[in-house]
Amino acid sequence: MIEFILYLFLGMCFGVLTGLLPGLHPNTLVLFASPLYLLFSSDTNFLIFLTAVGVTNTIISFLPSTFIGAPDESTALTVLPAHKLLLKGRGYEAVKLYISGCTLSLILSFILLPLLILIIPEIYKAIRPLIHVLLSFVVAYLIFIERRRVKALVVFLLSGALGLMMNRIPIDGRIVLFPVLTGLFGLPLLFLSLRSDVRIPEQRAGERKLSSKTLRNSTLIGTVSGILVGLLPGVGPAQATTVASMGKMKTEGFLISMGAVSLSNFIFSILAIWLIGKPRSGIAVIINRFITIGFNEFIIICFTALFTCGIASILALKLTKYFIRVVEKIDYRLIVKSVLIFLFVLIYVFSGFYGIYITLVASAIGMYANLVNVRRTHLMGVLILPNILFFAGVI
Repeated sequence: MIEFILYLFLGMCFGVLTGLLPGLHPNTLVLFASPLYLLFSSDTNFLIFLTAVGVTNTIISFLPSTFIGAPDESTALTVLPAHKLLLKGRGYEAVKLYISGCTLSLILSFILLPLLILIIPEIYKAIRPLIHVLLSFVVAYLIFIERRRVKALVVFLLSGALGLMMNRIPIDGRIVLFPVLTGLFGLPLLFLSLRSDVRIPEQRAGERKLSSKTLRNSTLIGTVSGILVGLLPGVGPAQATTVASMGKMKTEGFLISMGAVSLSNFIFSILAIWLIGKPRSGIAVIINRFITIGFNEFIIICFTALFTCGIASILALKLTKYFIRVVEKIDYRLIVKSVLIFLFVLIYVFSGFYGIYITLVASAIGMYANLVNVRRTHLMGVLILPNILFFAGVI
């Protein structure tokens, strides 16, 4: 029990660190997986550590994406809805909605676990030859529900072309998504914040009551979407949520669903190792490399995830109050400028001048999407278009 608490604590510390610092992500562990594995006395302890890292990061990383606008890949598409609530003085409520989705989705995922173990392998076996068709349908649907369909198509194709170009740039494939996704989703919002001279209003402690129906439906949509993200490579949480909800969801429900899809997708990314032999996240890749996942290992993951989620949720709400004090007292433009400098330094350290170049290209595409006012989900063409062509046998 002492070892469990020790490795859980270490994992949570690393998850908090990668969650709070813009640009850092648990996937960077892939770079140091082998020496890191040697530090642990058993596979079980390593599994506890990695699970705690992933769950904690999923929850804590929402804070900088809300209060600063610098997301990682798991929270990139929650920035705008959360930022809207922040500018209305409802930043604390935005965090609470997201955490509610995370917690409820985790419980629902474990309730559905026996069913998932039975049906997921069969579903994946059936759709595997049709993945490119299903991905194309998702793209077509998301463009169809836009009012500016031509511009949405342009955004998808530009980001898709960037995705195809990624493999030709001499950057380690394990970190190339860092400059790309930072450019597409993080920097445009930060640049626009500087241009518009955003003022953060006083944050209110109160919150609106949500109906049990909204909470229930949003959690269910997010959990199902998390599974969909795991089955269809390249599809992100926001696309899956939009498709599952038929494009009709208010900001509050969307944030609950995004919390649900983020955490359920993390759990499914590990479950997929066992059920379909496909790791669906950086942490899942590490686990797959060193640990054989079976029923006993997944029970350990479930127990660790539940324990971690409870502690991380309480910690996130307490940290939120600190973030609120900071954004209310410090010049927001100064915060944004500091984050921009930090991100560019980090990009240069990890990927050099090529990383800076691809970040600027991605930022131009991201800025275009924001300025023509189309859903930023189309920027995920950077992952979807290469996957469509790969599964269609074109590349």
